Amino acid sequence: MTGWLVVAVPELRHRGWRILAVPVLWLPLVLLSPLLIAGGAYPAGPAAAPPVSQAPPGEPEDAASSSQAKDLYRFAAGHLKAGKWTSRAVTQLERAISLDPNQAAFHESLGCAYLARFTETLMGEDFGKPLGPGVTVPGGPLMASRAAAGAKDVESARKELERAVALAPSEARYHHSLGWYYALWVQLLGTDETPDKAAMTLRNAYTQLTQAVSLSPKDPAYLSSLADLVRLTDGRQPAPDEKGHPIVIPDAWDLYTRAAVLRGAPAGLHHLLAVHYTDQEGSRSTRATEELHLARAADPGNALYPYLLACLQEQQAAGTDDKSAKSPLLDASYRLLGEANRCPKLVLRPYVPAFPALLAPTLTKVMLLVESMPLFAKLRGLARGLVGYGRELEDGSPSTAFAVYREVATLGQRLAGDPRDFGTVGNDTLLDKLVGIAVTRIATKPTTALATKLGDQRWLQWAKTLDQQMDGLRDTMKGMVAPAEGTEPAPPASPAARQ
Repeated sequence: MTGWLVVAVPELRHRGWRILAVPVLWLPLVLLSPLLIAGGAYPAGPAAAPPVSQAPPGEPEDAASSSQAKDLYRFAAGHLKAGKWTSRAVTQLERAISLDPNQAAFHESLGCAYLARFTETLMGEDFGKPLGPGVTVPGGPLMASRAAAGAKDVESARKELERAVALAPSEARYHHSLGWYYALWVQLLGTDETPDKAAMTLRNAYTQLTQAVSLSPKDPAYLSSLADLVRLTDGRQPAPDEKGHPIVIPDAWDLYTRAAVLRGAPAGLHHLLAVHYTDQEGSRSTRATEELHLARAADPGNALYPYLLACLQEQQAAGTDDKSAKSPLLDASYRLLGEANRCPKLVLRPYVPAFPALLAPTLTKVMLLVESMPLFAKLRGLARGLVGYGRELEDGSPSTAFAVYREVATLGQRLAGDPRDFGTVGNDTLLDKLVGIAVTRIATKPTTALATKLGDQRWLQWAKTLDQQMDGLRDTMKGMVAPAEGTEPAPPASPAARQ
């Protein structure tokens, strides 16, 4: 089931905002849609890939050239995994292929590099900065012109990924990468695409991702990618296969469930299933609770999953009018919150599709911002629900009320984090810090009111100090989105520098 998200997208020409409602999983792909305006060529199926050939006449294939090509490939892969210096990676991989043209890994990496560079071209100069409120999404003619400038990279990506499959047809990873290329293209379909072409592109996506699963059935990334395709396209029917037989569309949630029990399944996959079961069965879903416990086991020490278990308890309490049932649920939520606050780490990583490894850093930058929004909404709901619980305790047990407010404030402080951590794993956006400030203030406001009422200077000073810290963090964040020129580090030296 695909959730819908209402987003406000900055419109640069009019200096205003446009309100859009899009499926949550689609937003990063919607950002790429101006490619259609640029008039990109329709992607042919794998059969259109050029035949496998030997190195060009006169091109040396000695050990030195092969070694240099591998060095260039390793450096380029490092750039792509870092999500930076994609143009440099393209140059290095093109040189590597000129030295050793029959390495499938080189062609796959170059295809991913072209797609990554296109995404950066589309997003503009802001793309390299940590995503946050100050980073705008270009729209209208500006987006269209950027798409036109990068359209060649999209076509080049298809050719390179098809070449990789042609060179190594028994390698699942290359089918997976090409399948994602087609899956991304499917989401770019517009009025200029005929239904027949759209169905053909979708068929290519199913063919490649299904082949990846067939070649490596125990890899959870391939199963979940096939499930993502079904979910992305809402089960839309692709064109028949080459023999005219209809393609059977699998059940996405069955695929996710199968992927989740395989070795190496990410914790985020269990989180996705928990959200699905909650949507289907409500907050009392035992399957949702089980999946969150599995996520916790897959990522031990991460406070995210006890926080989400606390959210489930709070949601159950919010759904009942029976006070005798509500209080135990809120108490259980409060205790889980305290347990989560004492976990050694907090990594806000909701489910993100298993994009090809070398393309994942680029697409994940956008995807994480979008996928985190429902997560942050849950955490804010948890804070409000427990503050309400604390208010009910004020008359009978003010010390317990203060303790509840302190735990809620700790959640806010962990979300806000340290400004020095900005841009590290789990802290890639300003959104978590903004939500952290808001959650902290949800706790300090009733603390200040209760402390003033009781004349408790210790708790009054505690709340005042926290408010001052949040004010300082907010002021510090103002300069984070636009760092001074020249602060971007240079890419590491590579064999290309010796050419």
